[in-house]
Amino acid sequence: MCRLAIYLGPPILMSEFVTEPAHSIVVQSMDHTLKIKAVETGFKSNGDGFGVSWFVPSISPLPAQFREVTPAWSNENLLQLARVTTSPCIMAHVRKASPGISVVATNCHPFIHDRWSFMHNGYIGMFTRIKKHIVSILSEEAFQIIKGTTDSEYSFALFLHYYAQLRQESLNNNQGDRARDKLHTMSEAISKVISTIEDLGKYLPTDDPQYQPSDFYNLLNFVVSDGDHVVATRFTTGPLHDAHTLYYCTGHKFKVHENGSPHVEKSGNKVHLEKDEHFKEHEKMVIISSEPLTSADDFIEVPPNYIVAADRHSIALKSIDDLRVVAQQKLGKEKISREQEKIHRLEKEKSADTGLNVHINSAKQHQPIHRTGTI
Repeated sequence: MCRLAIYLGPPILMSEFVTEPAHSIVVQSMDHTLKIKAVETGFKSNGDGFGVSWFVPSISPLPAQFREVTPAWSNENLLQLARVTTSPCIMAHVRKASPGISVVATNCHPFIHDRWSFMHNGYIGMFTRIKKHIVSILSEEAFQIIKGTTDSEYSFALFLHYYAQLRQESLNNNQGDRARDKLHTMSEAISKVISTIEDLGKYLPTDDPQYQPSDFYNLLNFVVSDGDHVVATRFTTGPLHDAHTLYYCTGHKFKVHENGSPHVEKSGNKVHLEKDEHFKEHEKMVIISSEPLTSADDFIEVPPNYIVAADRHSIALKSIDDLRVVAQQKLGKEKISREQEKIHRLEKEKSADTGLNVHINSAKQHQPIHRTGTI
């Protein structure tokens, strides 16, 4: 499984966040410590490439990007870049490629488009079977950003598609694009991505003996940012205890001592979010990562199937189920229903063409899905 981390706060050297900490993302590329028993392969390294993206708003609102297929731990260019690059928002990812997905630079995270940067830890179950249905949903603009072959980049395209729709809906209602509104829109869009992926999987033939039930699980730890706002998810359609790990940390400053020991300076008490709590003010800095970069006392675990959303002043923890209900209401049931009908028709056509026995009961054919929070 991959590992990811994002920093949002006062400008720091990239090296202080990416390469210098004793348990940095580079160290995690060699040996991560938090594993998932259900999907553990026995290989601890994430050596199938890496990437960093960062924002320098004084120069450009658009993110910069550096990606390589070599392991992060042995890349001299990363070390040289990190020691002279300062940014208020840094995203880093080390990759363990899914079986059958090429190890090429275009498949390395983070992915960028316009003002957005996106990365993913996990996978879409049976992605090759639902990929064409994702394409059928995308706008032409969202489809054109896809350069590689990963499920992660298709998820990014879905986010861009839904964010554009939700933002237009907000503008139509004269809600503008203020910071808090933008975080809500980002959260609703990423929740809609999760809903779409989950619903597409419901039309797959789960009784095929060549597949295990776990083959259909989705593990969707997404992180997306525009340099001023960040939204991250921890989600699984499998057992909750098998969700990929995700943590957050707030503080005044992130600092690394000469011995490589990182430290989060705090001027007040640690911000501990309750589930579904409204936005809380934090000090200056937010870190969200697959594993704690410092001691466990600094980092707090994100509950499974929750979103953590933050800007430079506040942070909140929200249920994904609640957010995708809101997204469904805003985008409209009729539009969503047409998408589901198209998906259903394409699956029936595939079944007729290949002779596969796809079992979809009459309730799924003629009635909406009555599962809370799904489309």
